[in-house]
Amino acid sequence: MKLAVIASLTLACYMALSPLTDHASSKEKVTFNDSLKAALQAKVGAIFARSCATSGCHSGKFPKMKLNMESASLVESLRNAPSRQIDTLKLVDTKRPEASYLIMKIRGDKGIHGDRMPLDAEPLKTEETHTAELWVYSMAVFDTIKAKEPPRGDAKEKSPTPRSETNDAGFEAPPFFGKTLINLPTTEPLGKGETLFRISHRYRNATNTGYDAFYGADGPAFIFLSLAYGITDRWDVTLGRTNLLHEVDLSTSYAAIEQGNDFGMPFSANVTAGASLTTETPAGSKVFTSGNLHLSAQLSLSRQFTNRLTALCVPSLSYNTDYAHPEDESTFALGLGGRFMFIENASIIGEWIPVVSGFSTDRDSWSLGLEAKKGGHVFQLFVSNVFGLTSNQYLPGGDLRISDGDVRLGFNIYRIL
Repeated sequence: MKLAVIASLTLACYMALSPLTDHASSKEKVTFNDSLKAALQAKVGAIFARSCATSGCHSGKFPKMKLNMESASLVESLRNAPSRQIDTLKLVDTKRPEASYLIMKIRGDKGIHGDRMPLDAEPLKTEETHTAELWVYSMAVFDTIKAKEPPRGDAKEKSPTPRSETNDAGFEAPPFFGKTLINLPTTEPLGKGETLFRISHRYRNATNTGYDAFYGADGPAFIFLSLAYGITDRWDVTLGRTNLLHEVDLSTSYAAIEQGNDFGMPFSANVTAGASLTTETPAGSKVFTSGNLHLSAQLSLSRQFTNRLTALCVPSLSYNTDYAHPEDESTFALGLGGRFMFIENASIIGEWIPVVSGFSTDRDSWSLGLEAKKGGHVFQLFVSNVFGLTSNQYLPGGDLRISDGDVRLGFNIYRIL
């Protein structure tokens, strides 16, 4: 009872005297107890989950500013944690709650670095901001009470284990931003319950068609649309369709090894298996035949060397790649690629896929471009000699020769929903 009274008076004083709580009347009576603490925690968790802990922002394995604001990590990530933008301030300062940088960023106070939060979204509503302020003060009061409580017997409180600011391989940046480098599958899985929407676009004409054809961008073009869903943190499925031969593609991938985490392995490994069906057939022909079915298996192996540099190797086997041939013919290729992040959230990406055996065109497929990450979006713009979009389409090779100055434009857009 005594502690509850002290808590109520302390919180009332904080609310009355601090500029953080101008909305609160000094005559308000706030009784701080475990119920209020739990209610505030739940409400603030819901606010931040909707506005801050979104995909590509303050959530997941590599959150922005290395700050995870998902409900399970909220208190641990914020309480007395130093701000990365102003090192003299703490995100939630339980000794000086009025100086908590989290609230300053939410309100857009003068003196903050960068933009007001949430970024690229509407500011929090007034009542939501007030709830966040009260939650910050509740933590301050709770810590004050806790510090004054006498020790109980020989029990010693264990200090919370700080969250790691790096991944298990010891790097602060992810090895890849998306599930594909350009065409090749990476070792980056989706999180459980996450949905990834992808748009891939390949112009048919080469850039040397000149300005009159706008360097190939006047069309025609081949497009691939897909949705991927994370069943677990390691296992996901993808369903997509391309207008090239009207092909429907279904694949699944599993992150078998994570660099530095599983068995201490110095690389990551991801297995992808897929099946696609060509539905564009001559009049009178059946769609559901073995001749229209394509199967593939790919093993993605990656090694992250630094925060900026990652290499990728993808041995790939695709069945029935020579669609026009009356007898089934397969292709075995060795995909090679890499990513170099030259500034934060922007990278140079490239891949080359030489055919080792089986059906191939005269030219191995290759692509080179730029990649940028913004929030939950990843944008890739590149030049390539291949227009295929599913594994059985791009693995056999491309149709353009770079020595002749022939390349085509393409882009990928990824959005985590």
